[in-house]
Amino acid sequence: MNLEQVKDFIKNSDRETLKEIAHVFNQSINSKIQEEVNQFKNGDNVTIVHRTIDPDRIFEVIRVNKKTVTVKGTTGQFKVSPKLLIKK
Repeated sequence: MNLEQVKDFIKNSDRETLKEIAHVFNQSINSKIQEEVNQFKNGDNVTIVHRTIDPDRIFEVIRVNKKTVTVKGTTGQFKVSPKLLIKK
């Protein structure tokens, strides 16, 4: 089954089927987020990959939250998506 077939199936599904699809989708997303977050632990040194942050700046992980990672640098602390972090 390709992506177009999946899209067509979703478009033609009834409400109950869509609820089940949404449930499975949400479980999958939460599992992926948890995998990303679990890569980090308190004390890890990381950089933030974002156009507004100097890529040479080093931050320290101070807390691993459910969906984000809190990091501390010289200018304060930030809650960051784990997708934007690289371990150093």
